[in-house]
Amino acid sequence: MSEVRLKHQTIEKLHYMTTLNTDGWIDKPLNGFYTHIYSNGHSVKHLFETEDDCKFGMNLLPIAAHACGVKLLMVQIMGTHFHEIASGRPEDCERMRRFIKRQLEAQMKKTGRKGYIPSGVEISIDEIKNETELKNKIIYVYRNSIAAGFRQAPWHYRWGPGDILFVDHNTAGRYGNRIGDLTVRQRNALFKTKIQIPADWMYDDSGMIIPHSYLDWEYVEKLFVSIRAFLAFLHQKKDIEVQIDRESADNLLQDRSDKALRDEARELCMSLFGRTSVSKSSIDERMAVAQKLWGNRRTYSLSQLARVTLLDKELLCQVFGRQSHG
Repeated sequence: MSEVRLKHQTIEKLHYMTTLNTDGWIDKPLNGFYTHIYSNGHSVKHLFETEDDCKFGMNLLPIAAHACGVKLLMVQIMGTHFHEIASGRPEDCERMRRFIKRQLEAQMKKTGRKGYIPSGVEISIDEIKNETELKNKIIYVYRNSIAAGFRQAPWHYRWGPGDILFVDHNTAGRYGNRIGDLTVRQRNALFKTKIQIPADWMYDDSGMIIPHSYLDWEYVEKLFVSIRAFLAFLHQKKDIEVQIDRESADNLLQDRSDKALRDEARELCMSLFGRTSVSKSSIDERMAVAQKLWGNRRTYSLSQLARVTLLDKELLCQVFGRQSHG
């Protein structure tokens, strides 16, 4: 079921993500859907315990993104969780979330560690609204290893993007081995997937897909404009990091409380339209499900209704009015 979070936060909650000039608020809204996707590290014992686990995770994220038509801007894997910043259609990001969840849970079962994830792998998707929030969250993910105690610069952390931004990309792009030089059987065995991976992607001698091949570093560099601006953001203030930590924790708790309504929305999609999930339903079908849930008073929150139906809250406000509690 969908856990796409279409958040419409207040100015007070977003004050740490905005910029001002003499004319007032100037922070630019984003053109398209951008999101912070992350798993709950508090509900599992281990997820990426060994080097092979980490390579599996680092390969899974780009394979899932490619399979679902989603672009990745930043990734990082820690022992108990992962983070990524992505862009694409909301329904494609949701498909990617479910793809990653299934593959991680299958891998844990295959390796005899299902007991490490008693509640499964919980993955949340939070929409990113403006450019400054996007920059802050890219840096937050990039610095995640430092927050966890890594004592070197973040570009030295192996299970992240590496030294990828504001570098000589002609040289960086040639590093590694070309996936297209492998046979189909070799690809399937090395990357543990039958999904067709782009032939021009590169992998290192350990069998890990090199992030330079799949991260949209060109967009990220344009976003930050210059190396000077990027380095300024890299010195992220502690209050920003704490705020994002708190926001992510709050959203993981909210995701659990949404579960019953998501299940009901899925059942409605099946009974009304024969769809197996909300994300596979059309906008008109999702709106019909939203009308059922709202009309039956299954929720009094348009924010929650937006999350479980993958519809924009402002659209729901236009249809149902603004008489909600969240």
